[in-house]
Amino acid sequence: MLVVVAVLVGAAILIPSLALLFRLVLRGQFDPGTPTELARAPDAKTIVEATASGLLTRSAFACVIAGIGLLTVADSSLAHAVGVVCLLAFVVLGFAAIRPTEIAQRSS
Repeated sequence: MLVVVAVLVGAAILIPSLALLFRLVLRGQFDPGTPTELARAPDAKTIVEATASGLLTRSAFACVIAGIGLLTVADSSLAHAVGVVCLLAFVVLGFAAIRPTEIAQRSS
């Protein structure tokens, strides 16, 4: 009974909000500013430079997830070896992601 009430209250809030947004988008009043020309797509070098800081963090996170998964779920010795390598890669990538030399330079 409580779940039904929660769903009805949520629907009572969500449906009018979605209807308003849908109406604004269809009428073109959601963003009343003048339409601008589409910006030129950035080249690959610009994209890589912009995402380089987060790449190490994402790679470290992927390595720790893979390492824990392989060591916990898999039963073969090869999977355990790959899991250990992933965890070691996590340590290296995590250390590189925090950039201790830049932190030391900022603090002094």
